[in-house]
Amino acid sequence: MCHSLSQAGCNTALSPIRIIGVGSPIGCDAVGWQALDALQELGLSDSFPEGVVSMEKLDRPGAGLLDHMRGADLVFIIDALVAASDSSAMVVLHAEDLLQETAPLSAHSLGVSETLALGEALGDLPPKLQLLGIPVDATAEIKSDLWVKSETVTEIWDHICQQIALFNPQYRKVGAEEN
Repeated sequence: MCHSLSQAGCNTALSPIRIIGVGSPIGCDAVGWQALDALQELGLSDSFPEGVVSMEKLDRPGAGLLDHMRGADLVFIIDALVAASDSSAMVVLHAEDLLQETAPLSAHSLGVSETLALGEALGDLPPKLQLLGIPVDATAEIKSDLWVKSETVTEIWDHICQQIALFNPQYRKVGAEEN
């Protein structure tokens, strides 16, 4: 299921840079969506020339994630990451890191790493891809509707803007605190 935040609806085929929030609307798995909503409210996609950056939410896309990345040059996937510690710092994983995961592929439910492994085998991955993991405690009681801390959103904003500027210096943009 696609919940687009871009002006072009779910058709993001022309956007060279894609920011995809993966998850679901329920519980701690919603942090990818919440982060994407916060980035949209801050005006991230509007901070770059029209059509350059698209943002969309995907509800546990499995192999369908490959379709949403196809044709992009740079992709950021924002997703929940089960935390081994109390850290709320964003974790950046590159495609190479995710492709080294040893978890077996499942025909019933493909996670992000398994989907990327499939994409690699098919030669269907974008040239540059990063997973921005937001640590969550999956066992924690839901205390509020918002799981994503504002400092994590700022960290994601700054990282994405920095990476976009490295990707194409003409898209250099200031950090969220200066917006």
